Amino acid sequence: MRKCSGEDMKDIYSETEGKDVALGFSNPKLRNLLPIAFTPKDITEYFTRVVDDTIKHREKTGVIRKDFMQLMIQLKNNGYVDDSFSITGQKSAEQKSKTLTTKEVAAQAWVFFLAGFETSSTTVSFCLYELDRHPDIQKKVQEDIDDVLKKNNGDVTYDIIMTQMPYLEKVVNETLRMYPPVPVLNREVVQDYKLPGYDCVLEKGNKVLIPVRLLHHDRKFFRNPEKFDPEHFSEEQKASRHPYCYLPFGEGPRLCIGMRFRLMQVKLALVHLLSKFDFLPVGDKQSKLRMAPNNVVLTPIGGTDLRVEHRRMSVS
Repeated sequence: MRKCSGEDMKDIYSETEGKDVALGFSNPKLRNLLPIAFTPKDITEYFTRVVDDTIKHREKTGVIRKDFMQLMIQLKNNGYVDDSFSITGQKSAEQKSKTLTTKEVAAQAWVFFLAGFETSSTTVSFCLYELDRHPDIQKKVQEDIDDVLKKNNGDVTYDIIMTQMPYLEKVVNETLRMYPPVPVLNREVVQDYKLPGYDCVLEKGNKVLIPVRLLHHDRKFFRNPEKFDPEHFSEEQKASRHPYCYLPFGEGPRLCIGMRFRLMQVKLALVHLLSKFDFLPVGDKQSKLRMAPNNVVLTPIGGTDLRVEHRRMSVS
């Protein structure tokens, strides 16, 4: 059995660039009629096999874990999710919904994997790139991290990184504003909707593209959109703009399935890195990154170059 590595992830993006991706997002039904694979066949078979083996093992042994896969098993067997995390359960007929197939569970697990891993690494890279160009911001977020770790004896828990580091939160949000991992969202209109102020109706079934990166760099919503400034996410500035002009994870019922997982990973990585290392620029600090035009995930051409040094004083 071949393992699915980080290199495989990169291969997936290179193999799904251009026409295949555009077709897959714009017209899934047409793509299903054509011999075009959105994901390479060996990756599909591997992931489906892993999920199928996991489901069979848990159902056979009665193993229950409070994780994403257990929720999928509930949907597969029962058609609903409850708080017991059991494999089977009882619910009235009117409350039950369509159950998932093993293939559908594998597809959900794959999206969760894709949404939570590749996007996390790119967000960390973009964040460190901006921090090396803004040493004052880097120092401030390091002080925030140092202070919290000192109060908690160097321990890092989910609650600590998600609720006790407000400046780190701003830095991550600003990174996602400037470099949204998915720069364009695709949605389908579920009911006719007249655009306010325009003689235009979006009809049910229409496909809509939402330019996330363009919204994130619009001066109507952000005072200095081309500048990396964590204060764009101060309470004052957040209250002054429409909440849906910031969409790094989408919004509504199609909100990114890996949002919480991704945020946890990004913050955890930054806490460990910034508590131990300083990140310094390589080359011209004023130069801007150029983005690859065909990638699904926002990716800089040639990557990002950083110089890393041990901090003189480290918390742990």
